[in-house]
Amino acid sequence: MIKNHKRYLLLAAICVFSISWAGCAAEETGKSTSSSGAETTSLNSSSEGIFDTDLVDTKEDNEEAEKAGDRSKLISGSYFDSMNGCAVILDADRYAFYNEADSSVQVSPCSTFKIVSTLIGLQNQVITSEDSTMGYDGTQYPMEDWNGDLSLSEAFQKSCVWYFRKVIDQVGEEEIKAELEDLGYGNCDVSEWQGNHSNPISELNGFWLESSLKISPLEQVNLLQKIFEGKTRYSEKAVDVLKQVMLIETNEYGSFYGKTGTGMNHNAWFAGVLEREDSNLYFAVYIDDENVGEVNGSKAKEIAINTVKDYCDTN
Repeated sequence: MIKNHKRYLLLAAICVFSISWAGCAAEETGKSTSSSGAETTSLNSSSEGIFDTDLVDTKEDNEEAEKAGDRSKLISGSYFDSMNGCAVILDADRYAFYNEADSSVQVSPCSTFKIVSTLIGLQNQVITSEDSTMGYDGTQYPMEDWNGDLSLSEAFQKSCVWYFRKVIDQVGEEEIKAELEDLGYGNCDVSEWQGNHSNPISELNGFWLESSLKISPLEQVNLLQKIFEGKTRYSEKAVDVLKQVMLIETNEYGSFYGKTGTGMNHNAWFAGVLEREDSNLYFAVYIDDENVGEVNGSKAKEIAINTVKDYCDTN
């Protein structure tokens, strides 16, 4: 009888210990799950899902994001007018996105590459000022504005491909590759040096035109920040000349600098800088929509300027 009593006491103790251990394990699991859930919520608050629709940036949304430690804000996509595309703004150390997922996708820079090719040409003294010409050879190009001996300023503003083809060729493939790697320019791929030959006029093709070189909108704004804040190999003089040819307009928001880019597959760019008294704001807009008739650099520029103004008005 005593032996049975001791056996019952032992079994009871084992049961109490087992129940107690299971409760602690369940509590710890619950803590772990709760912690993971909070982390997921925090990550999702700055990931692609919340930027895929037209959202109006509000102070309340951004204050909540700031409390949560989120370094990104929301951008209204209203100016895209249902076109597929994305926008990135870099304001100090904070990013703002419209369609964040697409902002990290590398695509052809098209004529936005003229920003960097201008700097490379100046640094290597192929061109020396906004008045530098490249020797028009009399070829009749489909763009009437390209038929003449253009200055750097004119070639940049008219987005003249042959002018910058000459600049790039005179600098040379090896040096271009080295400078792109130094800048961290997208995939830095100049392997298709002569382009994809989609244009029958050879000097209107190049690695930056729907070819091997790729860069994302997010990389574009980071690059512009490096350039305009003197964090590259390029001299202050070269950056000053670049700014002169990039200037779009000056208004109550500050001075807008930028460059358009138009692809051959219903895709277009506008990348630039808003220079303000207290700080610079860097931005890029990319459109890619084969279902829309009007997709070009001018449309991307319109969207970008309006989006930046709207951002400034609400922040």
